[in-house]
Amino acid sequence: MFTAKIIGFCFVSMLISTWLHDVFLKKDQLQLSKATVYFGFIASLYCVIAGIFLLSGWQDPLAGADPSEVAKASVRHRKGGLVILLIKYFPYVLIGAGGFFAYMNFSILRLTENQLKAFQTEMKK
Repeated sequence: MFTAKIIGFCFVSMLISTWLHDVFLKKDQLQLSKATVYFGFIASLYCVIAGIFLLSGWQDPLAGADPSEVAKASVRHRKGGLVILLIKYFPYVLIGAGGFFAYMNFSILRLTENQLKAFQTEMKK
């Protein structure tokens, strides 16, 4: 049910949907803007649910690694430590990012047409 390809697609879609919403809003495409927000909301909810599912059976891929090797790998590359943390706490990253973007998309969906048009004219300035 939660394959890596679908989780990756939803994670990237969740990130891109906010940017696409702004692009469509600037081009007076309110229907496409709302469709993008709906899609982003669904993708972010999928990421939250996938994160909770992964959390129940998550085994740290770095658990068997030697701590000195992990430390050397994180120091050897500039952002290696960040990547190692993302791998180690991936379900938490999915839940946190998915929850944040779900909240953002839900707050956008609650706006009325008049509020969206006022926001749109504000963005064009």
